[in-house]
Amino acid sequence: MNVLSKLNMLFLSTQNTLDIKSFDFKPQIPSSATILQYKDRISPKVTLRLDNVVIDDILIDTGFDGDLAIDEHYIEKLKSNHSCDSMISTFLTLFDTQTVKNITFSELYINERLYKNIHVVQLKKRRLLGSKFLKRFDKVFWDSKNLTVYMWNENDEY
Repeated sequence: MNVLSKLNMLFLSTQNTLDIKSFDFKPQIPSSATILQYKDRISPKVTLRLDNVVIDDILIDTGFDGDLAIDEHYIEKLKSNHSCDSMISTFLTLFDTQTVKNITFSELYINERLYKNIHVVQLKKRRLLGSKFLKRFDKVFWDSKNLTVYMWNENDEY
């Protein structure tokens, strides 16, 4: 993030390209764009509203290949209002065995927009918004100068 925090970036998922832009570049952004703001240039953490549950300090982590990772407390709140499927995976590491719980919500409101098939990983201490969520949009503009991420689709279908 030290390098990325000094640049603006435009990710075009339909073309699978990432354009590095100057700090002052800003494309035309439609009013329908989803907007996430953060305060720390090195650790971009946002607040998300999942249905009526507000979750703070979710790190935008493009290295995480999932939609969301949150802790069990929030997952249980969401499960009480939604149908979902769960799967438990076990991984052997060099030092121990790790168990990961994956939950798929068929529908979930995120910041008042409805999304389908949201995959959530249960983690104890980390909250992440991953690249799979970002790839749901045709364009993602990372405005490092203004500490804002804009996400939108050309046809505005979510």
